[in-house]
Amino acid sequence: TQVLNTFQQTSTVLFARTLRLSALGVISSILNNYLDWRYLKDFYNTCFMLDFGLIEYGQFHYTLAIACESERLSPGSGVKELTRLKRSEGEKQLFLNHPTISYDFAVDHSDKLNHPNLLNIIKVHHEKSDGSGFPNGITFHELTEFETILTFCDYLVPFDESIYSFGDLEQV
Repeated sequence: TQVLNTFQQTSTVLFARTLRLSALGVISSILNNYLDWRYLKDFYNTCFMLDFGLIEYGQFHYTLAIACESERLSPGSGVKELTRLKRSEGEKQLFLNHPTISYDFAVDHSDKLNHPNLLNIIKVHHEKSDGSGFPNGITFHELTEFETILTFCDYLVPFDESIYSFGDLEQV
């Protein structure tokens, strides 16, 4: 409930993307013949916590969404985008470390999960097939099947780019 409320109150962009990503993750899992209800429920909830680390103290600046979308399309470009937008070093570190921050939060709140080992996928959701992702730069052959499904879904689900005007990057 805390995650749900925080997402809803902090960023509708991040909340909407999280809902789409979680649903797509479960659908992809079912298509790969994973049918255990408890496992699918835990996978959905794990997907929901992927980007929770982007919300630092209940704040989410829309430039993080721009950086995430840039990173989704071109690995390594997220920090460059934050630099171009003159964002602080703290925000760049938050961007780079949010998989670990999200993972740590999820572990602290994992008491209701049947399969807490699924939380490990949070740490690798920005890894790319060629090793150009972050935080560890690992390739897909080093990932489990669920980690691969999740990174694929994370790549497929865009941040909503249409809410930003092109001139001043103000949210409209």
